[in-house]
Amino acid sequence: MQPAFEISSRAIEPHWRVVGRDGADLGEVCAVVGDSDEDIFDGLAVTRRGGPAALHALVRRPRCVGYELVTGIDRGLVRYGL
Repeated sequence: MQPAFEISSRAIEPHWRVVGRDGADLGEVCAVVGDSDEDIFDGLAVTRRGGPAALHALVRRPRCVGYELVTGIDRGLVRYGL
């Protein structure tokens, strides 16, 4: 079953908050993975550190979150979990 989103995955931007089902802060969006021209959303790269996206690879590598784990998208906030 595909997750239902309040807004499109195309609207997700770097530095949006990422939280788990329980509301626990899990980090922030580093990058959206997919092809927006083809309307393909594969998931997110999420990091726990703030700052410029260019520094994330040096400070702490992002972890990938597949689209199937994303349970909701609101302005400035992405929810995910099983």
